[in-house]
Amino acid sequence: MNTPTHIILSYALMTQRWVTGKQTETSAPAPALARRDYVAIGVGALAPDAILYGLYGWARFVQGLNDQRIFRVEYFSDTWQAVLAIGNSAPLYAVMLAAGVAARVRWLWLLAASALLHVATDLPLHHDDGHSHFWPFTMWKFQSPVSYWDPTHFGHVVMPLEILLFLACGVVLFRRFTGLYARLGVGLVIAAQLAGFAYWAFVFG
Repeated sequence: MNTPTHIILSYALMTQRWVTGKQTETSAPAPALARRDYVAIGVGALAPDAILYGLYGWARFVQGLNDQRIFRVEYFSDTWQAVLAIGNSAPLYAVMLAAGVAARVRWLWLLAASALLHVATDLPLHHDDGHSHFWPFTMWKFQSPVSYWDPTHFGHVVMPLEILLFLACGVVLFRRFTGLYARLGVGLVIAAQLAGFAYWAFVFG
């Protein structure tokens, strides 16, 4: 999926229990999320793609490569794939999750859980451009028959479904959070999604 969809999906799923207030008369109130917890959810959702953005920035603005070269050649190079495997490692995030739960450090396990959600939704939606999600144990990649963007692998079906999911999550978050800054944050993610679609349409037609 596209990065903004990962972000908005993580917030929609991982903030629910603390904001709905749905409790029984005998249940203890759920602790409110702190600001750092909200930041951790966003960082976790972004983390698997963060290295890609760094590599892209270096290739585009330092090496001077064009987007066609970056995404058709450099992206598939052994060097890029080895680096990207680190940020997309399910075992790495699983260890972080276990450590956060064991130490009762909520921001840490929220970050790890958000990153794992990103990995879990990426794994079945990449055909030939996926990642080594089980690094450091193996560099094997699952080659899904389904792609979130490639029309030759059902991208023409998955992409509209992703857009619907994105919009649904946006509506949920706008209804859930009434604060100005929260809604501005959701609006920023929506703007990023629209800008991304426009950019890729320009680059690849």
